[in-house]
Amino acid sequence: MEADGSGADSQGGQEVIITMQHVRSTTGFSKRVGLCARGTRAWFAKYNLDYSDFLKNGIDEQTLLATKDAFAVAVVEQAHGKL
Repeated sequence: MEADGSGADSQGGQEVIITMQHVRSTTGFSKRVGLCARGTRAWFAKYNLDYSDFLKNGIDEQTLLATKDAFAVAVVEQAHGKL
């Protein structure tokens, strides 16, 4: 959500709540599509993100982008249909 409360991202699009479906469907980082639950849990631990809360509520795209992780960027792009 932008500072003005609009919910728009910096490119003028709607901000997306990232879910496990987005993580599992992102391509380009291994022979398989996305990450499995174990891989996702480890990835969240690496960045000190709350995996349990993510499973229940998803995670704000800006939180993922703040990690500056290439997979996080790809997940957000996947969620926006840019991959």
